[in-house]
Amino acid sequence: MEKTTLTSILNPLYQHIRYLLINLSYAWQSKKELELILEITQSVSSSLDINEVLRIMVNKVGLYIDADRCSIILVDGQKEYGYVMASNDSPNINKLQIDLIKYPEIRKALETGETVIINDVDDDNIMNDVREILNQINIKSLLVIPISYQSEVIGTLFLKVIRDKRVFTQEEIRFCQIIANTSANAIKNAQLFEEIRMQANTDGLTKLLNHRAILERYQEEVIRSQRTEKPFSIIMIDVDNFKSANDIHGHYMGDNILCDLAKRLKDNTRSIDIVGRYGGDEFICLLPETSHDQGMLVANRILSNVRARYEGDNSGITISLGLATYLYHTDDQTLLLQFADQAMYLAKYRGGNQVFSFDRSETKDLHVCNQKLFETFLAVRTLKRFDNGQQIVSDFGEQLKKMLSVDSSPQSLYEIVTSLSSALDARDHYTNGHSERAIEYTREIACDLSMPQGEQEELVYLCLLHDIGKIGIPDHILNKPGKLTPEEFEIMKRHAEIGEKIISPLEALKKLKPLIRHHQEFYNGAGYPDGLHGEAIPLACRILAVVDTFDAMTTDRPYRKALPVEAAIAELHRCSGSQFDPKIVDVFIRILEKEALRMP
Repeated sequence: MEKTTLTSILNPLYQHIRYLLINLSYAWQSKKELELILEITQSVSSSLDINEVLRIMVNKVGLYIDADRCSIILVDGQKEYGYVMASNDSPNINKLQIDLIKYPEIRKALETGETVIINDVDDDNIMNDVREILNQINIKSLLVIPISYQSEVIGTLFLKVIRDKRVFTQEEIRFCQIIANTSANAIKNAQLFEEIRMQANTDGLTKLLNHRAILERYQEEVIRSQRTEKPFSIIMIDVDNFKSANDIHGHYMGDNILCDLAKRLKDNTRSIDIVGRYGGDEFICLLPETSHDQGMLVANRILSNVRARYEGDNSGITISLGLATYLYHTDDQTLLLQFADQAMYLAKYRGGNQVFSFDRSETKDLHVCNQKLFETFLAVRTLKRFDNGQQIVSDFGEQLKKMLSVDSSPQSLYEIVTSLSSALDARDHYTNGHSERAIEYTREIACDLSMPQGEQEELVYLCLLHDIGKIGIPDHILNKPGKLTPEEFEIMKRHAEIGEKIISPLEALKKLKPLIRHHQEFYNGAGYPDGLHGEAIPLACRILAVVDTFDAMTTDRPYRKALPVEAAIAELHRCSGSQFDPKIVDVFIRILEKEALRMP
């Protein structure tokens, strides 16, 4: 009797304690869930970096659910493809494209907007078409939670269990649903931010990274390489004959060629490689942790692919590629870009349709290479149509400064200056060869006047660079076929001061500054910009004034045909003492007369 009574007393007490413990367990579990939900929600809401947002989600959820894989899969507008944006078992994954035909469970979640629970893939009809494949890779259980934003399913939270079947508990399912629902806004905001960022960083035509963005990624690769001490390679790619194709077939075809090449560059490089449009018809590929030999394999693969596409095509399109490798060719990030550019232009100069790796011992055509670099720089800047020329002056001066900072030896200085002069002459076929003719005549005058050797060298540089300031003059004025208006002439007169500004930062050319500034002064003081007269004008400027005017008179110009030599000499006589130093005129005419006697 006592035993029965004791049991009857203790049993309800036991049940009550058990009930309390269960409730405490649920309460503790709920508290843990709520804390984790709050932590995840706060974390994803505090960032606009979509990669960081999704990485936080998959790591936290995967750990809590104890799934072998937890992924975020976002979908395109047509829901034909999914993109694995983050996965807890593959931290480096980013936008891995998957064909949703192979994922019936994801398709169902996208179509219905409801959670898909597959505790056993062998016992669910929806998996019939893919069951054999899943069994081969030991996938046993799946959970798919739709992520919806304003009634639109934008993706899924995808969990996978391998080897052992398991039943997802209601608490786990509810937890994942809460995470998916509360994170949808953060994901959408991050998506929108990413779209805006991509628009700012993306070339509108080819959809590749633009010039600014690719240089940012280049800087990141340099820092990574310095940290890991592993090389990386860059490939510069330029389209051969592109201008001709544009002129003959139209810009629509030209745009199609650029877009096609962009796709081929992406198709023939790895997902971790970085492809961008460097400018115009020039592209760049950054190949992380890629040696020189590996980079050559990639470059040749690209070349072969493009050859196969355009061989026999009436467009005549080929490409030239230049390769340079960090820690192999140089550990200077500025030099590396220049080396790749030089290699590419040497490939073009040698006929195009080939790959060239930078090699100091083989770079014998550096003058041509530098000229091409300057021509490209001028062409790109001209397209920007700077009305006041200020930006082009700043950019060009910076470009010169960079080149001279690499090597300012007399030989290198002369190579760079002559390359620049050739590029300036090539910009206008009316003045092509002008610098060479001016040097020939001024040297003879300098010798006749017994000028010191140092001043003769300065005179040569003046011949090459006296009109450098014209890069800051708008093309419609520079190449106007008729006479300039007074307003246009005032703009043209600025080229002397612009030229001085361009070379001002260059220590190696500091003696040239006053010569470039005063090369348009008249002997009688009527010139510009400062109205100097007589021997206050530097001797080099007085010599150039005579030679430059003679060459201008005896060559075709946009507004008139060349004058006969006799007429040009008569004009020099007429302006002797006003525009020109009489002594220089006499010496030059004597040289011309001797030259005429030597002619057959």
